[in-house]
Amino acid sequence: MIRRRKILIIDIKGSIFNSLEVILRKMGHEHVFFVDDFDTAADLLKRLETDLVIYKLNPEYSLGTLKALFQKNKTPVLYIADSGKEILTYEALPNLLILLRKPLNTLTFRSAIEIYFKSLEETRKKYLINFKKDFDNLELDISRINWIRIDGNYSFIHTQDENHTLRMSMKEIMNLLPEELFVRVHRSYAIRIKKISSINLKEKTVNIDGKLIPLGRKYKKDLMERLKII
Repeated sequence: MIRRRKILIIDIKGSIFNSLEVILRKMGHEHVFFVDDFDTAADLLKRLETDLVIYKLNPEYSLGTLKALFQKNKTPVLYIADSGKEILTYEALPNLLILLRKPLNTLTFRSAIEIYFKSLEETRKKYLINFKKDFDNLELDISRINWIRIDGNYSFIHTQDENHTLRMSMKEIMNLLPEELFVRVHRSYAIRIKKISSINLKEKTVNIDGKLIPLGRKYKKDLMERLKII
């Protein structure tokens, strides 16, 4: 199932949100979120799997503050700056997609969004699992998978929103999943690395958003290496 694009607008002064929201909704983007403070923005960037962040640059916040905000989030950022404002650290802006200046040209803004999402869609197609369910041909976005349990020749795939059962063995399903995104932690389980909340070596479990996944002894070393844990 194709996930709807999520766009997060961070505008501390709240000066451009209304105009941007109108443009984005006219473009068909319904999942638009708005925050006007750093704490909420940091929290949403941790919890919300955004596809694009639009950030209105504010001179009150330093480059270091910005880098801290996006430290663990790699979502591309479309920055908007005030007209005539010198940005000496342009290249250092974290997760920079493009920098636009006010007054905002609607056509330029729309074009930047459309080009980015077209590129994103082409990349997304490389990370799809095609399967049948109730006689329908469906697509599963791999980036939505949290963890997978295997029982014989069946794979039980758990996402944030829904679950799917595919007739695939562990070997078959792992061959479809990007190695940099997933790791096997048990003979019957594979997990998405980014979704790991914590690891309990004493209890031999991995916490994936509150779900405790068993950690097999033979898979512990590989998991630690993948996480660069000594």
